[in-house]
Amino acid sequence: MSGQRSLVGRCPNVMFPDGAPRLKVLLLQGVPRLIVIECCAGDGSLGVTLRTGGALDRLPIGAGPWPAVRLHRQACDISAIRNYAVLDPRVNQLLRYTLNFYCGGVSEFGKTMDYVRKVGLSEEDVSYLRYRGDGCPGPMIIRSHGGEVFSFSYNEMWDDENRWQLQFRCKICPDSLGDLADVTVADVWPGGRPDTEGLGFNGFIARTKRGLRLIETAIRDGAIKITEALGYDGLELAQGSHMVKKQAITSRLAAMRDAGLIVPRFINLRLDEAAALTDEVTRQANYDGMRDRLRRGDNQESLPAIGAC
Repeated sequence: MSGQRSLVGRCPNVMFPDGAPRLKVLLLQGVPRLIVIECCAGDGSLGVTLRTGGALDRLPIGAGPWPAVRLHRQACDISAIRNYAVLDPRVNQLLRYTLNFYCGGVSEFGKTMDYVRKVGLSEEDVSYLRYRGDGCPGPMIIRSHGGEVFSFSYNEMWDDENRWQLQFRCKICPDSLGDLADVTVADVWPGGRPDTEGLGFNGFIARTKRGLRLIETAIRDGAIKITEALGYDGLELAQGSHMVKKQAITSRLAAMRDAGLIVPRFINLRLDEAAALTDEVTRQANYDGMRDRLRRGDNQESLPAIGAC
């Protein structure tokens, strides 16, 4: 299914960790739905960051009715909150819906800074930055305190895969498609890239009965206008890279295991079935590629400074 606008709404209040670097705070402000739980109570909304310990303890839980909580995150965060629900019953009591988008991975902060420096600015010079959204998909926009505005198209940002600077964890992510969400939203450009700016459309997948009710309600209330049905073939045409990545995960994990590393265990995500759809040459190439990443130290991160975001 495709509609003219996403179900995901804007969160008016966002609380950032103390001491967060300024440009990173600006980035979070540009895409608030990616870093908050939005708690809709009778007196307004309360944004709670997921990066701060004990975030659920900040929720206004009392004798009155529960607030409706909607979690708008990447698939890995949806998985985390599902796992956390085993330890904290408030999650299932409070969580009304989980919504996520097809995720191509999270780039290192260095990619953002490459574009900031490309226009001759430093981190301190930036007053506003967003990746997309002013249009479909919308350009990356950088504004300086001096009033200068710079923009880069979506394709300028992402055409060169060698410059994506994806975090290592994204290379072994088994669920960029959001199997555990109630509703998944995806860009559905034919061929996986936009040809031009447009009015905007998205593909919606209801993964649970609750998610289906949400979409049906949005259609009924006019929040989404359905233009066509989107079958598996159409989705693969628009998002085929996710299938290729999922087929590679078992080989990449095997390379990590053979290198003596701790390897995460993923269940019920059809990884073996996905790998079986490829040939031995492809599986070996993914194994060798991971071994190369490990030799370069791509899996290693420096410890953050105390108090850093």
